[in-house]
Amino acid sequence: MTKILLVGAPLSGNLGGPSLLCSTIKVLSRFIPRAEFTFLSPVTTDSRLHGTYGVRIVPYTPRGLLVCLLGAILNMATLNLLQLPNSILKEYKNADIIIDIWGIIFSDSLGADPIVYTTLLISRLLNKPVIKYTADIGPFNTRWNRLFAKLYLNNRELIFARNEATREYLHELGLSSPIYLCPDTAFLLEPATSEKSEALLQEKRKGKAIIGIVVSHMISRRERDKGKYASLMAKIAGYLTQKLNAVVILIPNEVFLGRYDDLHVARRIYARTKAKDKVMMLTEGYPAEELKGIIGTCDLLIGARYHSIVAALSMSIPTLAVSWHHKYDAVMMLVGQEKYVCDVESLSFDKLRGMIDSLWENREEIRATIESRLPFVKESVLLCGEKVKQILDVRKSNKNPKMI
Repeated sequence: MTKILLVGAPLSGNLGGPSLLCSTIKVLSRFIPRAEFTFLSPVTTDSRLHGTYGVRIVPYTPRGLLVCLLGAILNMATLNLLQLPNSILKEYKNADIIIDIWGIIFSDSLGADPIVYTTLLISRLLNKPVIKYTADIGPFNTRWNRLFAKLYLNNRELIFARNEATREYLHELGLSSPIYLCPDTAFLLEPATSEKSEALLQEKRKGKAIIGIVVSHMISRRERDKGKYASLMAKIAGYLTQKLNAVVILIPNEVFLGRYDDLHVARRIYARTKAKDKVMMLTEGYPAEELKGIIGTCDLLIGARYHSIVAALSMSIPTLAVSWHHKYDAVMMLVGQEKYVCDVESLSFDKLRGMIDSLWENREEIRATIESRLPFVKESVLLCGEKVKQILDVRKSNKNPKMI
């Protein structure tokens, strides 16, 4: 039995975390059929999902991580780690390999979760192999970001970069770790039906177009002219209902109770729309598979959240990406759609309207283009699992894990 310890984003409140977890387990299970997965979750409520994703979930808190770090440091001389009454530390000790599935890490504006630094220290102490799974990393314009990124990423068994831009940023750090290009694992997430997706399909059967607008609180936070983003997207929603007689669905990707999230932004947009009879809004969080199923009903998607864009593209849906990071350009380029990326700094009604009109007029050709690229993308994702298997095989044979 191979024990695999996974660390990454939460499994609730956001499409990205569970999309990555489900897909990573799917890929690794194909090549390591007797693997046992444990997931260190940054949200304590995720433990309720035990078994849902085929993984044992161990939640952690900042205090728990601190105890883990202090325990490791205090026991460094004797390495008497098994006697520590700390479940997190024991998970590291028992793991054959540690896989970091955070989708974006060490970007100047985002940094890294505390679990990353725990993984850095414990893996070094215990000589555990760490693989940085498919991610967007960088840019590194600040000194501290460069420093911590190099400390964490150097001398790792493998780093899977989602795109060429990430690989170039990593090469600039001078890392000794092998770096491979691999698309986002979430391309393999399977959609599921729900009452909401069935209701939207009923609208499609009436001959109406369904257009999704995936909103982002991150864009709302970044804007200089507060309220501009919500007003602009409300205007776009109105244009779509008039021009195409479409049903517009506002889709929050990230929903956390008691926090400023995508749902707050969706409500602001909805409040500004005039044709409320033609605009729907998701008012709750959905499991990743169901949210992908809802996105799958759309004829077009205007997406400001990365994994909603991945979900749409993986189902060959013509998509317009509103971008604030190189990861948006890269994922659209992967399927030949880089012309349909609008940088958040140049957002305007006229620009979005022109791109939407082009997307709609060419939607069948665009769908065919995306569909033709997907087999290569999905095959590339599967190759990651094969490389992880090679790492494990080499370590078991006591050879140098870098020599694969």
